[in-house]
Amino acid sequence: MFCSKCGAPLSSNAKFCNKCGEKQEEAGAPPIAYPKTIENERDFGNRMGKGFAHAAVVMGILSLTIEGVIFGILGIIFAGTAKMKGFGGGAATAGLVMSIIGLVLGIVVWATCGPLLCSLSEILS
Repeated sequence: MFCSKCGAPLSSNAKFCNKCGEKQEEAGAPPIAYPKTIENERDFGNRMGKGFAHAAVVMGILSLTIEGVIFGILGIIFAGTAKMKGFGGGAATAGLVMSIIGLVLGIVVWATCGPLLCSLSEILS
């Protein structure tokens, strides 16, 4: 049996909750099997945010090593989603920082090497 207010486990004959003090229903009332509490919803958001944070770290690493612009944008999106889901770990911040650095470096490389590659192709043709 669980408390109808906070979801704390109770003994079958409890009249009050030991955690929040809420008066419980009579013994004939059916017990609540899976209480929906704010803590459970927050925990689910943290688990979802943790996945997005890990994806942001992967995208940040890829933006620094392979292709800065595309993976950098994806990493920023994943890190922002992790923060919005309530994940408070440092992985989302690390992914965000790496993705921003990779994005900036990717733009710099495109801006400096793009014209060079165009002029090189004209010389060779």
